Amino acid sequence: MFFFTVVDPAAPCIEDRASDETWSSSSRLLFARDAVRAMAELHKVAGEEEPLVHRNLTPRTVLVRHDNSPIFTGFDRTRIPTDISVASSSPPVTDYPQAVAPEVQTQGLAAADQRSDVYSLCRCLSDLLAAPNDKVDKVSIRTIEILEAGCVEQPEQRCKLGELDSSLSELLGDSVAPPPAPPARFWTEDQTVRFNGRDYRIITRLGSGGVGTTFKVVEVDRSTKEDLGTYVAKVAHESEAGRQVLKAYSLARSHLGRHEALSPIYEFPLEWQENQFISLLGWIEGTPLSEFTGVFPLLAEEQDEPSAESLAVRFLQRICEALEVLHGNG
Repeated sequence: MFFFTVVDPAAPCIEDRASDETWSSSSRLLFARDAVRAMAELHKVAGEEEPLVHRNLTPRTVLVRHDNSPIFTGFDRTRIPTDISVASSSPPVTDYPQAVAPEVQTQGLAAADQRSDVYSLCRCLSDLLAAPNDKVDKVSIRTIEILEAGCVEQPEQRCKLGELDSSLSELLGDSVAPPPAPPARFWTEDQTVRFNGRDYRIITRLGSGGVGTTFKVVEVDRSTKEDLGTYVAKVAHESEAGRQVLKAYSLARSHLGRHEALSPIYEFPLEWQENQFISLLGWIEGTPLSEFTGVFPLLAEEQDEPSAESLAVRFLQRICEALEVLHGNG
């Protein structure tokens, strides 16, 4: 069932994306309308007796793709049609009680139905439109008013998803301009980024920290859409850190091709630019050492090493040799 496939778990949730001041109220409205439509499609998956109910919609289980489309996650509490579902009559344990429908708060998950999903989704989307609080405009206020019809305490009095769709679509108008690409910290898979005149499609996010974010990317031929090669691309979020990283790349670039344990730097820009790659490195297939925690002796046996200690020593020697080459330029 495709609703249970998470396309991109690294996509930001609406709680995180809500702080993005570049995400306009019109783009948030468009996202809200599309989220309502997606939930209506999800609810159409029904068995002969009971419909499908998500039962776990929170600001962290609704994600935002780079194209402003929604992704629903958190299906561990979902009631599936024609499946035996056992739910507690106690209130669910959650960090977001404001997103739990009143009937579920009082009677537990067993009381949840599709109207409960409507309440949770509308509450999450209302909070999204209300942030940041100092920039709530007329569009946001009107959108929140529409969504309030789904947050009524009595389930039978809540509006239906089709009615919400119609109201939000009317507020959007006939022509809806596609929203601009989000800032780099919110990039997601399948997004295409142009760097030094070439196009690169993001495969996955490898990691993110205080300085920047690292992605696995594939170069794409602009005319044929053919995949040309796999790389590692890095983004620095702040200008000062970006300039320091560029200087480090300039010093290290000529040394990296001298050892097989060092990934080569193929390209980097002359200067840092916001929401642009700061470097393009070679992709090396492998497995993080953290994946072998607790099973390192088995890896040593597979590598025909006499012991786990000897394999660790061999790894350390290669790492030290690579660092010596890297440090050769100060």
